[in-house]
Amino acid sequence: MNEKQAQEQGYRFTGIYTRYIEDTKIRAKKIRAKGYKAVTVTVPDSPYSRGTIGRGYSVYAEKRYGWDKSIVLLEKRLSNIGMTKMKAWEKYQQELEEIMADKLNIEKQLIDLKIKIDLERGEV
Repeated sequence: MNEKQAQEQGYRFTGIYTRYIEDTKIRAKKIRAKGYKAVTVTVPDSPYSRGTIGRGYSVYAEKRYGWDKSIVLLEKRLSNIGMTKMKAWEKYQQELEEIMADKLNIEKQLIDLKIKIDLERGEV
């Protein structure tokens, strides 16, 4: 089957492309095992292929496979946002503590300097 025939039958490119038919068939079998329709498609060599000779093979699957894959990826990104938010909050708290420690250190240095100046003037 070629790309055009696969698309006419309602299949879409899955992102799987190799030069080895055996690998492509194994990947298509894994997609079928998940309950989706999948076909192996022969892809002709591109005129822009920089001299490589031969053709490649792709896996095309029904639209539902792409949709389900997108849903899983978006849900994963959504769950990662909570972790990212928590890490950002912890980093913010740590930086705030460092700033407050610097502030206390500067205030101490200022007080020490004022005392030193007062002692030299004889005001204390």
